[in-house]
Amino acid sequence: MTDDSDPLHEPGKRRRPFWVWAAAFMWLIALLILLEYTLSSFAEYEPQAGVLAGALGFGLLLAGLIIILVRSTAGYTTQTPLARPNRPTSTSPQTQSKEEHHDG
Repeated sequence: MTDDSDPLHEPGKRRRPFWVWAAAFMWLIALLILLEYTLSSFAEYEPQAGVLAGALGFGLLLAGLIIILVRSTAGYTTQTPLARPNRPTSTSPQTQSKEEHHDG
C-alpha cells in the first residue's frame, strides 16, 4: 500500500541517480572556469585566448542544454512503436512444447 502524500510516488516525480548530479556539478564548474578564463583573457588583452575559451564555453553550454532537453523529453513520443514487445515477430524462433509435438 502506498502513501498518497509521498512525493516520490507522484507521477512525473523521480529521484535522479548520483551520477546525474555529479555530471551536472562538473558541467557547471567547467562553465564557470571557462567564463573566468574568458574574462581574464580579455582583461589582459589576449583576445585570441578569450575568443577560444568563450567559444568552448558556449559549445559546452549548448551541449548541456541539448542533453537536458533530450533527457526531459525522452519518455514522451507521438509515434507508435515499430514492434510490440509482447507480440512474437516473424524473426522470433517458433518453439513447440513436447506435448504439442507428437505424431499421434
